[in-house]
Amino acid sequence: LTHFKARYEKDFSLFVRNFYYYILNIVECNSCSNQSIDVSPSDIVFASLPENWMDKDTITLDECINENFSVENIHYKCEKCGNDEDNKIDKKILTRPKTLIIKIKRYYQIRNNVIKVNKMIQYPEELDINKYFCGGGLKPYKLYGIINHIGNMNAGHYYSYVKNMFPGKENEIIIGDNWYLCNDEKVTRIDEHNVIVNGHNEKAFKAMERHGITPHICQMRHRYFWDGGIHCNTLELHREGPRRDYF
Repeated sequence: LTHFKARYEKDFSLFVRNFYYYILNIVECNSCSNQSIDVSPSDIVFASLPENWMDKDTITLDECINENFSVENIHYKCEKCGNDEDNKIDKKILTRPKTLIIKIKRYYQIRNNVIKVNKMIQYPEELDINKYFCGGGLKPYKLYGIINHIGNMNAGHYYSYVKNMFPGKENEIIIGDNWYLCNDEKVTRIDEHNVIVNGHNEKAFKAMERHGITPHICQMRHRYFWDGGIHCNTLELHREGPRRDYF
């Protein structure tokens, strides 16, 4: 571990301090039970969809993370006995990341096509990762930012949801209670329990209702949308009654 920490002594930055952590990799020989231990740096937890994702309407974030840290077969030749069949690798988080970034792998190859899986993934506002950490004792991570991609591998658009933050004492960052939608140059305060959806995607708003979200359905004739969301949209409002000054 000292060797790997020394790698960043001359290349240290705020990014390294806030996002980098170390993964403990333990490879065990199926024949003689000899263990080979390695430590590798990382800055993102890559979370894969579970193997049975096709059979699920909803997937949890914990299922995706567990897929990444599950024990796997590995092609590895044992240093002690030379066996290279049915050896296993187990991975654990060795050092605590100050800020945890999780990337969900939604692209899968089916036959000759690479598709994006648009299944709904449930995630909590507080995430406990102690079962993936060496020793335990970690406090839950609090969610304060989400980056979304709409589209496919060749085209699309990114937007994000973030919580407001305030500077505290001794470089401490205080996370507020309000969520904001950041979409290009537009920043809009939002309510996580209410959402505007396109009325043409019935599956999307029925799934939201099952998870305690109130969908406000808009029937839109001229629109561009992906997966029930709204993009490049102009909304016209007509009020009944006489014109009034509200200022």
